[in-house]
Amino acid sequence: MIKKIPSASLRLGMFVDHIDREWLKNPFLKKQFKLVSDNQLKKFFDYQIEEVYIDTAKGLDVIQPVSPSEEKATAASIPREEKAGIEADPPAENLGRSKKVEKLYKNSYQATHRLMNDVRLGKLVDAKEVSRTVENLVEQIFDDQEALVGLSKLQDYDDYTYTHSLNVCIFCLAIGKALGYSKERLAVLGEGALIHDFGKMLVPLEVLNKPGKLTDSEFKIMKEHVIRGVAYIKEIPGISPDAIQVAKEHHERFSGKGYPLGLKENSISEFGRIAAVVDVYDAITSDRVYHRGMIPTRALQKIYEWRYHDFDPVLVEMFIKIVGIYPLGSLVMLSDGCVGMVVEGNIHNSLRPRILLLFDKGGDPLAEPEILNLAQNSSLKILHNVEPETLELDLKKTWNKYL
Repeated sequence: MIKKIPSASLRLGMFVDHIDREWLKNPFLKKQFKLVSDNQLKKFFDYQIEEVYIDTAKGLDVIQPVSPSEEKATAASIPREEKAGIEADPPAENLGRSKKVEKLYKNSYQATHRLMNDVRLGKLVDAKEVSRTVENLVEQIFDDQEALVGLSKLQDYDDYTYTHSLNVCIFCLAIGKALGYSKERLAVLGEGALIHDFGKMLVPLEVLNKPGKLTDSEFKIMKEHVIRGVAYIKEIPGISPDAIQVAKEHHERFSGKGYPLGLKENSISEFGRIAAVVDVYDAITSDRVYHRGMIPTRALQKIYEWRYHDFDPVLVEMFIKIVGIYPLGSLVMLSDGCVGMVVEGNIHNSLRPRILLLFDKGGDPLAEPEILNLAQNSSLKILHNVEPETLELDLKKTWNKYL
């Protein structure tokens, strides 16, 4: 039986059927779930969700009716800071966590570079190096996902071929974690994502690195990277068939208009559907020889528009929650005219992250950039994104300079 109850009546063991709230304002990745932790209960107060629908056939019912006075008493027991979704400023040294992630990214990039060069040279790659690289990334995803996901787009490496494979791996791991995958399952997904573009190393360089638009015949050759890559990966001892699905299906589309097999909707494996979303996101946000990458927020808007037709809509919404409406490194204008860079997200309210203020109201660079926590400043809000080029700002260099 579906029953509408006040959030104050929730208890562990209940099954949430749905919440009447837009998904961007909903802290839960799944629409239906069982309450198994106090952290889940706390989120209802953090996000000020007053009512919820439960399914008593799948979980516990309310013990007894809750009177209005009891509801108020329960709500009053939650600290004011928690009700507003505000948390104390983390220590300044927390921003130094980026250095650890940068080192991990650099080591992972170098490993990816070696692996893909081996493919180019016709050598069979070492599956153990693939698994070691992914295992380190899996550990970091559980230790500090936001830093790894956010900083993956701020590393100063120019070779798209290698950074793309690594970034796709990181994004896939983040989605897999949100789906509740075990570390073992995440490792399989991550390995598939890291090696998903091995086939591009078997494409002629004049086609792979062409600075302009490909001809029809060249595009046909480029599309062959999927089949070539899968054939190569199948020769690597120890690579799971599930991991191979990532390489095989990352260009399939929900509508059935992808390649090479033209698979549709759930005929595409979950691994393949995950990879399809993040492969496109990283591609359109990356600077290439022939085009400037989109700012993350605009790219997420595009991905959202393409859901249902190109991508699994549930995975799209999940990915946007993971990356954040304003991903790390986004340049934004505030309501007072100042401009800053997003340096830390806000799990309680993605519209109010921490900002490194860089320009004053007149557009002049600040002599000493400072951190502003929008969660603790209700008088300011983000108005819109700013294109870095309009301020002649290199986001990667700015991040490395101040953070």
